[in-house]
Parts: sequence; structure tokens; C-alpha cells
Amino acid sequence: MRLPTKLACLTTLLLAVTLFGLSGCSSTDNKSQADAQPATSADPAKEPPVPPTCRRDEVDCGSEINAFGICLGREQMVEVAGGAFVMGRTEEKKPYSPQREVTVKAFLIDKTEVSVAQYRACVDCGVCKAPLRDGSNSGREPYYGNAVFEDFPVIYVTWQDAKTYCEQIGKRLPTEAEWEKAARGSQGADYPWGADPPRATLANYGGLHHDTTPVASFAEGRSPSGALNMAGNVWEWVNDGYDANYYSSGPNADPPGPAAKVLKVARGGGFNSSSERIKSYTRDGFSENAAFSFLGFRCAKDSW
Repeated sequence: MRLPTKLACLTTLLLAVTLFGLSGCSSTDNKSQADAQPATSADPAKEPPVPPTCRRDEVDCGSEINAFGICLGREQMVEVAGGAFVMGRTEEKKPYSPQREVTVKAFLIDKTEVSVAQYRACVDCGVCKAPLRDGSNSGREPYYGNAVFEDFPVIYVTWQDAKTYCEQIGKRLPTEAEWEKAARGSQGADYPWGADPPRATLANYGGLHHDTTPVASFAEGRSPSGALNMAGNVWEWVNDGYDANYYSSGPNADPPGPAAKVLKVARGGGFNSSSERIKSYTRDGFSENAAFSFLGFRCAKDSW
């Protein structure tokens, strides 16, 4: 019988498999276990984003302000003469009442609202916090991260975000009195451009555009000092805390605003505000932690 011989061969084969493994029979001859793993390529969607680049130290701005790699010159601010002006308007139970004469020292204020590009440079340098949302009222997303909107006002920033940006470039938020003097001049006009009611060539208001417009737009509606968009586009944070009765008790010379308040004043109205709400004396208060699609800011400075 040949059966024992076959059993012997089978036994020999099994022993060989035990001692040397099956790699010699596989298609991965002479490869390590790691080599035998399927090849993988990096998934771009899962790769971490490229960190932003701070350009502050790469740019020499000379006598201009180096705002995190963006040079800001004197011509990007307007001078507001010191002196008296009419602040507020007397209307029963209104937070801007009573009307009074207020005096402020001379100062400078930004010609435009702070833009997306300007604020983003601060974020890229790790100094400012990113806006709480990267979008806008009409669903333009991304907004903050989109080059198309670099010259539009930064939005979704809190009062502290605005304060930090201004102070870090050697400026500050304007006081409420300074803002109103810059907006309406010494004559106490209802609007930055005068007494005429608003129209589409003067301001972004009343939902005409349903969203923000570039910070340098509406030159026809500029204020007596030459500042743009002080009516409509976005409400603007100022330094003061909000007190609906402050005009009845505040000082008439360089009023600093009331003591610390959770609510902070915003001025100017926004793209969705009525013609009444964009009048230069209108004021409102928002939580200092609030951030909206209709709320931005501009900075001021004592002197250049």
C-alpha cells in the first residue's frame, strides 16, 4: 500500500508550512508586512488648513501705521475740529433726548469702517479673534474668508473685538460724542449729508441692498468731516456704555459715557435700518458680547 508514503509527504509539507509560513506561496513574495499594506494617498479634505501668515514684520510702513502688514496713512483718517456742536434731539421718552450743546476736543476718525481685510490681518497675527460667524445677512458664505469681500465692513465682531483691534494699531474706539460730531458736524443736521431725506445714492439703508456694501461707497453721502457710511451699511460700536437717560445727566464737555455698562452704544444704523434709524443722533445699545451681521466699527485717534 502507498498510503503511508502519502501520509509521510503530507506530514513533511505541514511541518514546512509551520516552520517557514505561507509567504512563499503568496503574491507578496520577499515583502515585509508593512510593504504588503495597501497604498494610501493623503486626503486633501482631511489635511489641516495652511496656517495664516502674519505679514507685520515683512512690511515697512515708514511713518504710517503698520496695521499687521497693512499700511494705514494719515489720509485714511479725517480730522474733526474741536468745539461745540448740537448733540441729540429733544423728543419725549427717547434715548437721544434732550438735545444739548456738547464740546469735544479735536480728533481724527477713520474715513471708513474697518474692512474685512484690515481685521483679518489682525487675526492672522494672532492678536484679534476671528468673527463669530463667517457669513453675512443674505447668505454670502464665506464672507470673512472671501477675497471678494475684503473691502466690505467686518461684521460679527463684539465690542471687545473692536476695542482690541483699534488699540493694537495705536488707535481707539471713538466716544459717542466724537462719533456724532464727526457724523453731523457743528450744525446739528439730521443726516451726514444734511437735512434731505436719504436716497439710494446717499446710503445703504432700508434693505435696498439686503446686505453690506464696500466701506468706501456712497461718497455723495459723506459727512461734513469727509467720513463715509456714517449713515447705514453697518451700525458702529463706540466706546461708551449705554444708558438711555445719560443725556439728561452727562457732562457737556468731552462726555466719556456712563460708568461700565453691560450694554455698549452703537451708532449710525445699518443696511436694514429705516430712514429714521440712520439719523445721526439715533443711538442704540447692544450687549458687549453681541455680534451681528449689521454691526461693525471704525477707529479714532487723538492726533497723528
